[in-house]
Amino acid sequence: MSILSPRILTLIIVFAFIIALVAIRSFVVLKHKRAAMDVIRHAIDRGQMLEPAAILALLGSPVPSSQLVLFSGIVATAAGLGLTLISVKLAALLAGAGVGLIVASRFLDAKPADPGVPM
Repeated sequence: MSILSPRILTLIIVFAFIIALVAIRSFVVLKHKRAAMDVIRHAIDRGQMLEPAAILALLGSPVPSSQLVLFSGIVATAAGLGLTLISVKLAALLAGAGVGLIVASRFLDAKPADPGVPM
């Protein structure tokens, strides 16, 4: 079996596609954050007072949302499954981390016991 058999080449292409999707999404999120920082910077330069709620609305929540953790879990699981050809131990570790992040995303949606305590 050649090292670049059609099966292996297909898996490499799928894995590269997943990596490209993650890179594109990261670029878009970074561009959005930079635009929000520019708005904040211009407001401060003009002497406007910014409420903390307005800054949080522009920048987003500092606490990871369940969607972000779920997305990270799916990417880690896909990366782990894609790396099975390279290293079984590393793939098992990444797949396990991915499943753990997916499970953790479910707990982030839970409501806090005390409504006065921020999540």
